[in-house]
Amino acid sequence: MRGKTRLLLPSLADIFFLCPFLILSLNSGNNLLNDLGTGFHIRAGEYIIHNFTIPKYDIFSFIAPPLPWVAHEWLSEVVMAVIYQAFGLTGIVLFYSFLIAFTYFLLFKFLQAHGRDIIVSCLIVFLVAVSSTL
Repeated sequence: MRGKTRLLLPSLADIFFLCPFLILSLNSGNNLLNDLGTGFHIRAGEYIIHNFTIPKYDIFSFIAPPLPWVAHEWLSEVVMAVIYQAFGLTGIVLFYSFLIAFTYFLLFKFLQAHGRDIIVSCLIVFLVAVSSTL
């Protein structure tokens, strides 16, 4: 009976994953889209997918001459474009909520694997979560 109860209770690492994921995706999903560049990144990713090239000049400016542009976020733009085509903006919010929550989960697991005290591990993950809020 004790083994079955253990399976139903989440571990501390699970809580460090579930809480941020649920908060980010359900409560403040709009906050993840407050970045004014979200649509810009999606369109740049679609351009990269359609043309099989990373743009070297600003492709979105119509009044200025083409200015040099370094697309240092090209891979994430491609990922955003693929997710947007499949699931829309909801998919992007869920994907990045998952990514952020999974980072906290991995940090907690890493700290525990290196023999940190559980209170210190929780405090570090909490401080990282608070300092990385949008």
